[in-house]
This record gives sequence, structure tokens and C-alpha cells, in this order.
Amino acid sequence: MKSKLLILLMLFPLLLFAQGKRPLVWVIDAGHGGHDQGTKGKNITEKEINLKVSQEVVRLIRKHKPGIKVITTRKTDKFVSLAERCRIANNARADLFLSIHVNWARKKNLRGTETFYAGNNGRSKRRNPNASKRELLARLLQNNYAASGRPIYRGVRTNRLYVTANTNMPAALTEIAFISNSADAAYITTDKGMKETARMIFNALMEYYTTTQNKTHTKTLSTLRSTRDKKSGVKNSIRVSVNSGGSSPIVVEDEETDTKQAKAAEKKTEKAKSAESNTGAKQAQSKKPQAEKTSKPAEKTAKAETKTAQKTSAKQQKSNEAQPVFSIQLFSCTAEMKQKDKRLKGVWPVTFAKDGKKLKCLYGGTTDYQKIKNQLKTIRKKFPDAFIEAYLGEKSITTAEALKIINEKKK
Repeated sequence: MKSKLLILLMLFPLLLFAQGKRPLVWVIDAGHGGHDQGTKGKNITEKEINLKVSQEVVRLIRKHKPGIKVITTRKTDKFVSLAERCRIANNARADLFLSIHVNWARKKNLRGTETFYAGNNGRSKRRNPNASKRELLARLLQNNYAASGRPIYRGVRTNRLYVTANTNMPAALTEIAFISNSADAAYITTDKGMKETARMIFNALMEYYTTTQNKTHTKTLSTLRSTRDKKSGVKNSIRVSVNSGGSSPIVVEDEETDTKQAKAAEKKTEKAKSAESNTGAKQAQSKKPQAEKTSKPAEKTAKAETKTAQKTSAKQQKSNEAQPVFSIQLFSCTAEMKQKDKRLKGVWPVTFAKDGKKLKCLYGGTTDYQKIKNQLKTIRKKFPDAFIEAYLGEKSITTAEALKIINEKKK
């Protein structure tokens, strides 16, 4: 009897330990939802694709890894704020967070995948000490896309997106296709394309699980950094965040190929200019007596050049007018409010934009993204769920789309 009691006493701490051991918790986030539809294809919206792909990923995890607890930020077509998505993951003390999105660009030839993770800078470093795991998750996703034959757009990138910078665990945001590209849209809008993409994501998650459980993630990450994306032949694009003295990082990209092409183009231009100058000098010497005769054609040419310059100027002016504008959405309401309304908490001036049967209450309006980000920090003290909205004319677009348009205009 005594021996049995001794055995039970010895096993008791082990039983407590076994009961207290928590399962791994993964959060799968279907981007957008509800009135926030994201990008839009011909017969389907981004929010629908995100939800279908995320649901398939969750189904695969639960089927093949039932020991992992999977939490979703939304199961239906409902709006969930970015802050709420982060709260769900942080409150659950999740071990992984993955947000699924679809891309869009004005240039219809752009296609493929890219994945973002928060770089090690500022508060992000304190919140997420496992920097290597964040990068590993992003690289495994891109590696699986490439291995499955999917085209790679810009590969792995560091960017302090809201959901990657404000979650306390390894997190990534993956863009699975460009709905603005006909080939990508034809693939990702089909059940087959969505299921295949979900399988690629699931495979990446299983590789992440294996390497982190076996504690070989550092070695695996080193290998992924040094190899090229399978089949695409494109080197993984490593972007480094550099603090420029402001609150947001400057993104620096490895553009070795672009630099070589630029130098080659410069050489061609110099040769062309040299040839033109030599030809012009010879023509000038041979046609000096005919200068008076050619004065009238020269005048016509000058007028034509002036008209061309005016047209170009007009086009540039129109281009500048089509600049995305950023505002902060405070909340949704059913009717417009006056300045003294208590619900505005002293924030003024505001504007109201239609959003189906409701109205969006918007504060500010600027083409400067950094400025609106700084304003958002102040606004969130009164409205914690406020977020940035982007508009191109009267059309609502995502912040990512707006930033791409701005970057394309700078090129």
C-alpha cells in the first residue's frame, strides 16, 4: 500500500505537467470582410476568395494536425477591424498568425505572389523576439508557391503592416495572386485554384511546424535565404528595414538586376547621343547655304513641338489629379453628425461617405501616407478601432493599392 502511494506521489507532478501543457494555437485570418470587400474581380471580390482559401487551410490543419488549435478571425462575411484581428490572436496567446489576401495593381501585366513579415525594428522587436521564425514563415510560403509552379512577384518582403506589427507571435501576410491580372484571376477565382493555393499554404505551415518543433528553423532559414525560388529562377527578394529617423521604415530592396539593366540602358543612350551629335554636325556643315530656305519648316516644327509639350503637360496634370487620398475611418453610422455631437469626441472636421445603407465617418484627407499614419496614432487614443481608408477619386481602394499607385508614379 505504501509503495503504491509513493508511486502516485512521484507521478503526481508529471500528471499536473501533462494537464498544464497547452496545445499550439494558430490563427488564420481571412482578410477584409463585410462592407470592406478589398479588391474586386469580374464576378468575385477579394473578401470571398480570402474566406474560401482560409477555410480550406483550416480544414486541412484540423484534418491532418488535430492537435493544433486553429482560431479564425472570421467564419462568415462580416467586417472585423484590424485591431480586433490582432486582439483575437494576442488574447489567445497564439503561436502563429497568418493573414490571407489577394493583390491588385494598375499594371495588368503584374502577377504572382508575395509575402510580408514585420522586420526587427522599433516596438516590433520587443513584441516579437522570434524574428527568425517570422521570416521563416514568410519564406516557406514563397518557397511552396514557387515549387508548385506559381509565379513569384516580389517574393519575401519586410513591411510593418498593421496585423504583422501588432501581433505578439510570428506573423505573416501573404498575397496569393493579382486579381487585376487576367491569368492570375482565371486561376485564383476557380475552386481548383483556391484549393490548390490552400494546399500550398498548408504544406508551408506543416514545414514550419516540423522545423520549429525540431528546433532546426535557424538552419532551414539559412538554406532558404541562400537558394533560389524553385522553377521561377528568381532569387528571394530580401528587403531590409532601415530607420530613417521617422516612425516608419524605409524599405530597401535587392535590385542587382535592375541596376545592370539601367547601366546598359545608359550606355546605349550615350552612344545614341554621340551618333546624333556627329550626324547633326555633318548636316550643319553641308547645309549652311540652305538655312534661309528651311526657316519656315523650322517654324512649323517649333509649333508642333509646342503643341506636343502642351499635350504632355495636360496629361501630367491629369495624372497628378488621379493621386490616391488617405483618410481615417472613425466608425460607421446611419446619419450625419454635427460638430458638437458627443459621439465625435471633439474630433473635427469630419466628412461622411456612403457605404451601402450606412455612412462612413471620415477624418482628414491627404496624399501623404506618412502624415495620415501620424494622425492615426493620435486618433486611436479616442477611437481605438480607427483605420486608414484610401480613395482614388470617389472609388474606395485598399491602402496597399494606393501605395502601389504612388510608387508607380514615382518611377
